[in-house]
Amino acid sequence: MYDYINKTYDYIIAPKYLKVGDIIKSGSNATVNLGHILPLKNVPEGSIIYNIWSRKNKYADLSRSAGSFSQLLEIKKKNCKIKLSSGKIKIFDKECIASIGMVSNDLYHIIPLNKAGKSRWKNKRPIVRGVAMNPVDHPHGGGEGKKSGKKFTPWGKKAYSSEVERAAHNGLVVGSIPARLIKIYLEKRVFYIMPFYKLLDFQVCY
Repeated sequence: MYDYINKTYDYIIAPKYLKVGDIIKSGSNATVNLGHILPLKNVPEGSIIYNIWSRKNKYADLSRSAGSFSQLLEIKKKNCKIKLSSGKIKIFDKECIASIGMVSNDLYHIIPLNKAGKSRWKNKRPIVRGVAMNPVDHPHGGGEGKKSGKKFTPWGKKAYSSEVERAAHNGLVVGSIPARLIKIYLEKRVFYIMPFYKLLDFQVCY
């Protein structure tokens, strides 16, 4: 992003559907448009917001990850109610600042890693199954041949459920997706994603 006043380049968390050449305004006088940054008291109720300040005069630390957003539910005299992406409803000061829209790259969570090295780059080490260990190392260890563990834990509780629920609404992802099919799925729009224009009542400011 280029700042015309200070004549500097800055990085921002880009909202979805923001294009090159769009103008982003900030401050209490900014209009309610995609990507604009303004206090919560000036945001209409029911709007989709992201990059929220948890406290006044602090910094943005909520709804910043890929595809996340929150919703402004109610504005009161001194504070306002916001429903976070986790479903939790919290109360914020009216002077806290937020951006209009939702964070881009919302399909990030379904893109496969393709190799173990990418997990190691994130400092995630391999997880060894309990059935592959010895009895001294894990309650599921031991047994002759390749066994699928034990039906009960050492404390007498069931270790595995007998049924696996596969019920899901049409369009939701169930299970993992092969890396070679991810591009085909995205082109055919197999995943059900709510169009963003249904969540917002405004358009991009040019």
